[in-house]
Amino acid sequence: YITRWFDDIVEPNLSLTTKDGYRYFVDGHIIPAIGNILIQKLQPMHIQQFYKEQLENGRVDGKGGLSAKSVLNIHRILKKALAHAVKMQVINRNPAEFVEVPKQKKYKASVLDEIQVQNMLKVFKETYIYIPVLLAVGLGLRRGEALGLRWQDIDFDNNAVAINQTLLMTKGGIIYHDPKTEISKRVIIAPTTIIEELRKHKEK
Repeated sequence: YITRWFDDIVEPNLSLTTKDGYRYFVDGHIIPAIGNILIQKLQPMHIQQFYKEQLENGRVDGKGGLSAKSVLNIHRILKKALAHAVKMQVINRNPAEFVEVPKQKKYKASVLDEIQVQNMLKVFKETYIYIPVLLAVGLGLRRGEALGLRWQDIDFDNNAVAINQTLLMTKGGIIYHDPKTEISKRVIIAPTTIIEELRKHKEK
């Protein structure tokens, strides 16, 4: 059923990267562990045991368990698939609603100070990664936005950088895509120092 749900619902409606993530958990974890159970016979205790096993020894490479975050991702996918099965009247209730899920540790961001940023840029200065790092630090660009920039997106006369596309890594390779939301599609006024670095990079 989960394969059919993926083909009918996920495939036509979600972005490529989201589909890749779903496919990884469906094919690599859900189907091997509980795919042999008839959907009408799937009970909360099956799912609870599945989550416990994933936390203890769920890594595909056999080197220990999955993180709480990964198990939560599996839970969200399974819950959505089973909710759709209820909607389609394949089952009467969603067994994923009755299980306990692991608590995810709160993410604490580590922020660099000005001197650390300068030191980092010095380290990258003569490498191919310098410009993407400079754009990320100086303009607050996401990785895909920095790597998706083209020369036509840079207005050297007005110090403007337009975010019109992002680079995505998918199972099928690299693709360029529109930004996720309309707000993400934007024009940023860049400091003169960054524009000058881009000018030198273009000449090079």
